[in-house]
Amino acid sequence: MLAVLPLTSLGVTFESKSFEQLVLEAEQIFIGQASGGVPRRHSGGAIVTDVGFSGAVVLKGDPAAAPPTLMVAGGRLGSENFNVPGPPRFVPGTTYLVFVQGNGRTIFPVVGGDAGMFVVREDATTGRGLVFDFRGQVIANTSV
Repeated sequence: MLAVLPLTSLGVTFESKSFEQLVLEAEQIFIGQASGGVPRRHSGGAIVTDVGFSGAVVLKGDPAAAPPTLMVAGGRLGSENFNVPGPPRFVPGTTYLVFVQGNGRTIFPVVGGDAGMFVVREDATTGRGLVFDFRGQVIANTSV
C-alpha cells in the first residue's frame, strides 16, 4: 500500500547508507538493464510507474522474482503528470545494480535512494564491468 501517494506536494530525501547497511536492509539485490516504465493508476488513486529490468541476475532474495519490476511513484498517464521530486530515475537501456526494499509499499523502493542504485558499464578498453555510484564515481571492477 502506498499510503503517502495521495500527498501531491511531497518531496523525497534519503538517508546516507554504507554498503553494509544497503546489503542488510535490502530484501532483494539484482543486476539488470532497465527496459522502460509502464505508468498506471494505483488503487490509492496516484500515478505509479512499473519499471522493468531485463537480463536480471538476482544476488539476494527470491530468484523466481526475476525479471524484477519496481513500482515507483510518479509518471505520466494520458495528459496527467505526477512528479515526485527527489528520487533518481531509471534510464531505459542502462544496467543497474539495485538494492530493493519495500517494493510496492514505498514511494521509491531502493534502499537509501541513489545510494542503493549503481550503474554498471563495460570498460571499452578491458571489456570488464565497472560499477559506478549515482554520482558517476567508479566503485568496483566486476566480471558482469
